Amino acid sequence: MVLCTSLIVRADSDTITLEVILNSWQQEIIDVIKAGISRFEEANPGINVEVRQRGTWDDVVVRIVSGVAPDILSVDAVRTAEMAQSGVLMELDDLIAQFQLEPKILPAMWDNAKMNGRTYSVPALESGPRAGMLWNKDMVNEAGLAVNPDEALTWPEFLDYADKLTRINADGSVERIGFDPRNGQNTSLNNIEPLWNAMWLNHDTHLPQLDSPEFVQGFELLTERVYQKYPAFGGSDGWYVISTQKVATTMLGSYAPRTIQTTNPGINLLTTWSPHVDGMKTQRLFSWGLAIPVGAEYPEISMRLIEFLATDVEFQLDLFSAVGWMGAGIDLYGVLPDYIDDPATMWYVRSLAEAEITTAHYPHPALGTAQRLFNAAKNKIFNLEEPADNALKEANRLLLAEMERDGLIP
Repeated sequence: MVLCTSLIVRADSDTITLEVILNSWQQEIIDVIKAGISRFEEANPGINVEVRQRGTWDDVVVRIVSGVAPDILSVDAVRTAEMAQSGVLMELDDLIAQFQLEPKILPAMWDNAKMNGRTYSVPALESGPRAGMLWNKDMVNEAGLAVNPDEALTWPEFLDYADKLTRINADGSVERIGFDPRNGQNTSLNNIEPLWNAMWLNHDTHLPQLDSPEFVQGFELLTERVYQKYPAFGGSDGWYVISTQKVATTMLGSYAPRTIQTTNPGINLLTTWSPHVDGMKTQRLFSWGLAIPVGAEYPEISMRLIEFLATDVEFQLDLFSAVGWMGAGIDLYGVLPDYIDDPATMWYVRSLAEAEITTAHYPHPALGTAQRLFNAAKNKIFNLEEPADNALKEANRLLLAEMERDGLIP
């Protein structure tokens, strides 16, 4: 690990400099954030903000424990939990109350920021609804199907549609698959939990349950209906395979229509509810957050900047216009419809009011390990190397062992 010991030099005693460490997003995103921060600086004379992108997470932790903490750090749910568990993030509940921030953020978004009842970040920047089923509308029409954006299908119903969208070549190879469980967010642990009525962690016992009947049955159904039914098809784990016309439908978040249509300007998209075991309209919210490390010099001023980045409508609209991020601030969603002319994107805004179930993934120190083991088991299942119950039982055994080793089992 390399420790960066360079210190911010203050121009004079009346100027306070904040250091913000952002995720390694592409330059277009960083430029929009910097432009927004420039507006904040103009409105707050005497506050100068330096924006940097982080190196490794270990570098950041070393800086904090060495007494040279940045003032603000962008974190996802995995890092929120790991760093809170390590004691290097401030609890922010008092500051959130002081700035009256809680009612300004979509309620479920806060679940991305809380652990053990305490809040360690403020949802901001890369945020929004995560679960929408994107369909290639031309393929749907060609197959003579009617897909209703206001209806949630059960998984068997959805897979029947996917079969009708699959095209097989004369030699038996798959020219186009209706649905590839490996694509996009289709079977990511974070998104699939609510769609299968499953949870990787039992919140009463605090024990992992990757091998629960809900996970096993979900994987058995997908394996039977895709990889066993089409043995020549291996699948692809790319996020945006739908833009290549090799797949007809995939689950992605509110950022996706813009990205797909940029890659393939001719594609015609339709968004519907993701399939659910009981046909329930389900939305999953996701957000990176802005945290204040322990030892940061100006927590209240840092929270003032965080409040701006999380709730300023003009800034959030700039991010949406640039990259399709919808943000976490409630006020943004009141004006977004005036800036959206694409029905595939507008569906995500409407889904927030129409969902019957709205959840968010939650920080836990073992979440990163759970995701890794879940993905390894998933690959074995989809590759037909092991049946679902065996692969998931082994994944759960390994997860339990690691949690016990790390003292995460009460």
